[in-house]
Amino acid sequence: MDLATILGLIVALGAIAAPRYLGVPSSDAMYAQSALYVAVGALGAALVGRRMKDLFHLPDLLRQVLWQSGEQTQAARSVVELSEVAHRAGLHSLGQEVDYIQDPFVRKGVQLIADGASPAVIREIMENEAVIRLKEPGGSARLLSSAAAAAPTVGIILSIASVASICSLAAQPAKMLAALPSALSCAIYGLVIGQLVFGPLSEKMKNNIEKQAEALERIIDGFVAIKQQESLLIIKARVWAGSSSTDSGPSCRDTGSSAPDRSIQKTHSNRGLHPSSP
Repeated sequence: MDLATILGLIVALGAIAAPRYLGVPSSDAMYAQSALYVAVGALGAALVGRRMKDLFHLPDLLRQVLWQSGEQTQAARSVVELSEVAHRAGLHSLGQEVDYIQDPFVRKGVQLIADGASPAVIREIMENEAVIRLKEPGGSARLLSSAAAAAPTVGIILSIASVASICSLAAQPAKMLAALPSALSCAIYGLVIGQLVFGPLSEKMKNNIEKQAEALERIIDGFVAIKQQESLLIIKARVWAGSSSTDSGPSCRDTGSSAPDRSIQKTHSNRGLHPSSP
C-alpha cells in the first residue's frame, strides 16, 4: 500500500477520534482545537488519494501564492539576452553559454539550439519538459482542492463524534453544556475551512500554475524564434507577449567574473523554473 494512503488514513481517523480520547475542551482554546481537528482531518482524508510528494510540495506552492517569485520573468529575460548573444556571434556561440545558465528549463532549450535541433524538435521536447515541470505543483493544488471538498464532511463527523463523547458527562450537566459549543463548532469550521480557506487557496494555486504554463509556452516560442534566427524585436514580442513585465532586471544566467565577456553583466538568482500543472 502507498505510504500516502496509510498516513492519510491514520491522520484522518486520528483527527476524528481525537475528541473521544483526548476529550472535548471547554476552555477558551476549544474553538482553535476544533478548527485544528477539522483542518488536519481534511488534509489526511485528501492525502489518501494523493502522493506524499503532493504534500511535500504544498508549502512551496503556498509560498508562491503569498509571495510572487518572478522565476518565469527571470527565465524570459535570460532568453532575450541569449537571443542577443546568438545575433552577435551566431547560434553556435550558445554552446559556450550553457554552463552559465542556472535555470534547468532554459539550459535544456539552449542546449537543443546549440546542438542543431530543428524548431519542431525543440518545441516537442520542451513542451514535454514543461508538462513534467508543471506536474508536481499541480498535484499539490489538487491535494488542497480535495481537502476543501472533504472539510465539511470531516466537520460533521467530528461534531457527531464530539457530541457522542460528551454524552458521558450526562451526570455533570454544567460540564456537558460547556463542552457542547465546541462539539457543534466542528461542523461550522468544516464549512469555513473548506469554502473560505482551502477552496480559495487551491483556486489561487491553479491560477498561478496556469500563468506558469503560459510563461513556459512563451519561452518555448522564444527558443524556436532564436533557432529560426528571427529579429530581436520579434523574439522579444514572442517572449513578452501578454506579459506586464519588462525585459529589464536580473535573469537566470550566471554572468559573473568566471563567465566569458558579454555586453550584459548582471547579478542573477540561482533558482530555476518550478511550474506545475493543475
